[in-house]
Amino acid sequence: MAKQAGFDFQFQKAGQEIKDAPLYLLPSLKGIDPVYKDYWFKLLNKVKAGASLYISLDDAYLPTLTEPLGIEISVNTKRRNKMSFVSKLLGDSLNFETISERKLKIDAKNNTVLSVEKDGNPVFIKSAYGKGSIYLLTFPLENNLANLPGAFDKKQPAYSNIYKVIAFPLINQRVLQQNNTGIGTTEHAMGTNEKLVILINYTTEDITIEPIVRKGFVIEKGIYGSYVGGSSLTVKANDALVLSVIKK
Repeated sequence: MAKQAGFDFQFQKAGQEIKDAPLYLLPSLKGIDPVYKDYWFKLLNKVKAGASLYISLDDAYLPTLTEPLGIEISVNTKRRNKMSFVSKLLGDSLNFETISERKLKIDAKNNTVLSVEKDGNPVFIKSAYGKGSIYLLTFPLENNLANLPGAFDKKQPAYSNIYKVIAFPLINQRVLQQNNTGIGTTEHAMGTNEKLVILINYTTEDITIEPIVRKGFVIEKGIYGSYVGGSSLTVKANDALVLSVIKK
């Protein structure tokens, strides 16, 4: 989903010192206190200093979660049915049903509610914390999709829009953006004035896109693939397109 949304990430192992980063992801947390307390408070300090933190829950219990989020959880009960996700993210409707072990009845107080269930209960929340933000998703999006055959096939819900919301400032720093979820995009610095942009088509069909190139940059040349110039790009099925993008 990160590739579909248009940003890159790195993994860290338990025991490693937390690196400085603009965004931290804790996906599909499960169990009681799934994050060591010292790590948890170190992460919160990163957020206080201006980073963003994203958390999705898979039947997890974090006793120190509600205070930094500024929310109240009045009910935590086992679900009998699937959960509905109803939202309008980035101007587009994103509605689907998914698996969620627990229903958390949330009073979001003064926080931003990004998505609700059909009964109006918040399931995706943004909270200000110091100079940064914490995003809470109350179901295990990542685990659910990893176990859902065809989750990223054509005409499936644009699940990556959730990641586009949490990483919006990062994505806006990209020299090239595109909105087709069948294509993954990565950028690699080749110096102070050049980025190598790699677009990978994960589908069995050719895809033509209208890329958004950041102001002050221009596509200089194609290094691999069928780049012929112009305002549109075509990425062949199960293939890639490699471009050199430079400052004007």
